[in-house]
Amino acid sequence: LHEVYPPTPAHNRNVGAQLAAAEWVLFIDSDCVPAPDLVLRLKEIALSGEQAIAGAVALPDGMGYWGICDHFFGFAHQVAGAHSSQYIPYAASLVFCIRKDLLRSAGGFHEVFTSAGGEDRELSWRLQKHGVKIRFSPQAWVMHNHPRRSFLSAWKHIHHYGEVTAQFRLLVFSEMSPGWKAGYHLLRVPVLGEMLGLLRLTLRAL
Repeated sequence: LHEVYPPTPAHNRNVGAQLAAAEWVLFIDSDCVPAPDLVLRLKEIALSGEQAIAGAVALPDGMGYWGICDHFFGFAHQVAGAHSSQYIPYAASLVFCIRKDLLRSAGGFHEVFTSAGGEDRELSWRLQKHGVKIRFSPQAWVMHNHPRRSFLSAWKHIHHYGEVTAQFRLLVFSEMSPGWKAGYHLLRVPVLGEMLGLLRLTLRAL
């Protein structure tokens, strides 16, 4: 094990996975409260042969409007009841379960990301490139009692997600399809990229 200062989410997760003694590793964020039967629900799916499982993310009662907005923008793929797909393209590691040997063979979380968010997306991309599907279980949930209750705090969090997503796309740019590359070049054009981003944000909000 090597030390990284200041410690980063990707590095800390890799250290935890290396020290884990079991065959599976379950990642949960510090602001998440797991359902009483979370591990049992994940175990049922693991025994069916799945290798990577994403749980659902719920909100506590009383979460304000901007907190709900942040929730749907940041974790749309893992909101219970938002879709009926068995498999999802991207899993945030606030409730993510994976075989330890698979995580090791995949190379763990990419430590080029110094803040949270991008390392989850990059690992999901890499797993699927190797033919591993990420199973979604709405019955295996955590309560995400996050602190982003105001417009400003939600905006900062969503803006940060945009930054790490851009970092991820630059990292994997050479592996993108020609269509994706053409679209990404357009997004990098000043003003046009901002306008397209705003349009996408508005459509998602609607």
